Amino acid sequence: MAKKRIYEVAKELDIENKIVVKKAQDLGFDVKSHMSSLDDKQVSKLVDSLKSTNTTPSTEKDSKNSSRKEKAKIKEKDNEIRNKFINENKPTLSEGIKVTAISSIVEGGTTFV
Repeated sequence: MAKKRIYEVAKELDIENKIVVKKAQDLGFDVKSHMSSLDDKQVSKLVDSLKSTNTTPSTEKDSKNSSRKEKAKIKEKDNEIRNKFINENKPTLSEGIKVTAISSIVEGGTTFV
């Protein structure tokens, strides 16, 4: 009679540990964490229960991955807009020299151009 840990069952089913722990507790098993052990009968009951409750294996993982992808797209678009704005509004060399000369005159110093 081999024992299996909750995290092993979760990994096999591609479900998060906390979902498997919760389901095992609902079935009345003495489970406290993902490291808790189950015997073969308990494992088969748990797996059958998880499969029958219409739990799609990676629903939560897919939603997390999609939100990460959306955040990455938004960040990429933001950087693209920011770089475009910076490039459009960069002063040319002659404009930079003029600004330096004017600020130097206003401050009363000398300019090294």
